[in-house]
Amino acid sequence: MQLFPGKAPNQLVLADLQTLTVQEGRTVEYKRELPAGGDGREESRSRIAATICSFANTVGGTLLIGLEAKDGVPVAVAPLAGQKSDKVLQLLESIAKDKIQPSVRALIAAVETESGPIAVVEVPKTWGALHAVRSGSSYTVYARTSAGNMPLDFGEIRSRILGAETAVDAAKQFRDRRIHQIVTGNFGFNVDPGPAVVVHVCPLEGFTPGYSVPLDRAKMSSTSRVPLLAEGGANEGPTLNGYLRYRAMGAGPVASYSELYRNGCLEAVWANATHLAPGADHRYLSSRPLVGSLHDMIVGTFSLYRALEVNPPLALMVTLTGMDGIELDPGSHHLDRVMLRVRNDLVALPETLIEDLDVSPARILRPLMNVVWNAWGYQFCPHFDKDGNLAIKKSWE
Repeated sequence: MQLFPGKAPNQLVLADLQTLTVQEGRTVEYKRELPAGGDGREESRSRIAATICSFANTVGGTLLIGLEAKDGVPVAVAPLAGQKSDKVLQLLESIAKDKIQPSVRALIAAVETESGPIAVVEVPKTWGALHAVRSGSSYTVYARTSAGNMPLDFGEIRSRILGAETAVDAAKQFRDRRIHQIVTGNFGFNVDPGPAVVVHVCPLEGFTPGYSVPLDRAKMSSTSRVPLLAEGGANEGPTLNGYLRYRAMGAGPVASYSELYRNGCLEAVWANATHLAPGADHRYLSSRPLVGSLHDMIVGTFSLYRALEVNPPLALMVTLTGMDGIELDPGSHHLDRVMLRVRNDLVALPETLIEDLDVSPARILRPLMNVVWNAWGYQFCPHFDKDGNLAIKKSWE
């Protein structure tokens, strides 16, 4: 749970802190001042590092430095008098980077007051790794409880590593179940049959018991619209599973849909994504719309998750269904346009773990598209430049 929903640390103002009444506990810690006067001594740095580390290893949390608390509840702001914001931020960033291995990517900001800054450190949960605090030549792994920071023993460390692996496995199992239902036509509504492009994006935190996303925010707007693989005029609304957005051709079957599940998982299907070759009896997959639509899908998903405050890492899984006998138009005169026909009905691309919503979508997409081109006998996808940027115009729109 975020302490300040809808606001990043650098968007906070003094009034946000003055009205804070949340009890200190598993996801929140208050400090009156920087330990040891902020001089950065080893013991002082280690205490702050233990809190940041424990948040990252558990469910995330927020550390606020410059608040006075009584029985764990803030009663007054107590700015860091005599401290300069840039020096405080440098100290905290150094602790998160140098005292913790692997380093924690915390969001750190200072709320300015007339008396001095108040530091805010927002720590996301880390999946797929555990952090440890370095003290000399030794390392200690911490977790967070309602009572504070707790060092973990070997058995607890092993259990948490297995738990992260279980979340990734749960994402794959979700994808496998849904692909089976899609290829057997079990959509629950009338979808255009035929070869399809299917994208699953699963936040690993979505497999935490009791987790859900605020579906009421998933409405058509510039920031929180559920993205479609093949955009266009669309209908939308709540469903039993979560929230559905779809595009149909008149009264005909659905040509493209995206469903946001209550746990944050997103399924996008572009139905009958192939074309009939002119003057021939076979179908082909056009590469430019494929690459362009997937790129825009990733962009739209990142925007949606930011609006819904869904945290990475995300498991991205792309599957092409009904591909047996389908040709690929490589989309470049630099490649031999042999149009080989793939002989696999399912082309399942490698799972990709996305750990940052600010990463370039093209950087994510390029290796996946190279695998697609490999499946049809080509060495690489030609739709990216030497720097890995998308090198095609939006001709797919």
